[in-house]
Amino acid sequence: MHILILASGYPTEYSLNQGIFFRDQAESLARNTQNKVVLIATIPVSLKTIWHKRKWSFGLSSFVKNGVRTIVYTFPNIPKTPRYRMLKSRNRGVKLIANYIKEFGKPDIIHLQGFQSGLLAIKAKEIYDIPYVVTEHSSQFIDDIVDPKLEPYAKAVFEQADAAIAVSIKFAEFMSKRYRREFQYIPNVVDTSVFQPGINLKMNEEFTFFNAAGFYIEKNHPMLLEAFSKVLVNYPKCQLRLAGNGIYEAQMKSYSKELGIDKQVIFLGLLSRNKIVSEMQKMDGFVLSSKVETFGVVLIEALSCGKPVVSTACFGPESIVISPKFGILCNQNATDLSIAMQQLIQNRSDYDSDVIREYVINQFSNDAVISQLMQVYQKVISKSNA
Repeated sequence: MHILILASGYPTEYSLNQGIFFRDQAESLARNTQNKVVLIATIPVSLKTIWHKRKWSFGLSSFVKNGVRTIVYTFPNIPKTPRYRMLKSRNRGVKLIANYIKEFGKPDIIHLQGFQSGLLAIKAKEIYDIPYVVTEHSSQFIDDIVDPKLEPYAKAVFEQADAAIAVSIKFAEFMSKRYRREFQYIPNVVDTSVFQPGINLKMNEEFTFFNAAGFYIEKNHPMLLEAFSKVLVNYPKCQLRLAGNGIYEAQMKSYSKELGIDKQVIFLGLLSRNKIVSEMQKMDGFVLSSKVETFGVVLIEALSCGKPVVSTACFGPESIVISPKFGILCNQNATDLSIAMQQLIQNRSDYDSDVIREYVINQFSNDAVISQLMQVYQKVISKSNA
């Protein structure tokens, strides 16, 4: 099958982790050698990011990596011009698709990752008669903060899609009700060959929690630090290791000092994937404190390493932590989060790494997720050709 993925993000020198799960899914599809996979991404870069990175490097890059032909076009984004951003992305994307088809032939199907590139999917469907499937990931819909100027575009993208997917059960239900069409639940994928258990170390009195998330409001680090301070009252030898960066990182360092827990809270900065894996293999449990997650990729990455998790109930995690065998879901407040973290410590010996790992392989591995996507693709193509 010839598959064109239109991604609303992709790792670049401006953001190493942006859209990394789009890339992962494309590479998962390409592992089936019968598939021919191309990924095209037109990515606006904010002036704030340009200033922070001290870079002015835009334009086209094209390469083949892990079986995926990848075409990325970056351009500076003008603030408060969402319509310009979408039209610029569409117009450039149309040219990229035309050039690709001229050289490599017409894809059988388009998989749109995020509505932001949806105008391009609609245009490609109109010009080349290629059906498209859309997977939505954005929590903007749940928070109801989609720019009003973009709402008509989102509505058109979802209405004209030949199939619509959302990455968690509650999110699928939410989007189905909001846009009055069916959204099917298919989760994100985790590379179980990368995220795998490490060497089992002997338990000691200490318990290490790990969290990987950008320092932004929706990740709710203040609540996490407050909860951890309560954990330390009963378990003073615990440690909390935080990976990531963001606009509130300095404030969180100050807040940890204010709470008197800065000796037990380790700020690791932005880590590479390999270092994230290493941290997950060494930790005793993962903790997620988000206000909202449409899925929660870090949870399945942690579980794939055979480690239990604690997470707030915030839409996505409810589709992942479906049994106490895998961890604990809690309400979004510091007291309940601290109780859940202490329960994880108390019951650490009850968690079976092999059982946790097997669950992830059965539900979120390449084979499990890609087989569902291929079924959707085949159904859409058959209907389109009828």
